[in-house]
Amino acid sequence: MLCSGSGIAAGLACDISSSDQIEAAVEKVVSAYGGIHILVNNAFNSSAPSLSVLGLSAEQLRRNFDTGPIAYSPR
Repeated sequence: MLCSGSGIAAGLACDISSSDQIEAAVEKVVSAYGGIHILVNNAFNSSAPSLSVLGLSAEQLRRNFDTGPIAYSPR
């Protein structure tokens, strides 16, 4: 955890392709700090090289979506 002035920043690791882990992480942060004001999704799928979408396999494309735009969708 980083503290500067009146601000606090904390890092939290979880598998963002797992909605259970995401929900647990959110609950932990909200319980500790009262809410989330800024969230940085720093996930990266290193198995998919920097290619055009057309150059990705279906598995690579799915993993990129699972850890990116659809990493968390409420149940």
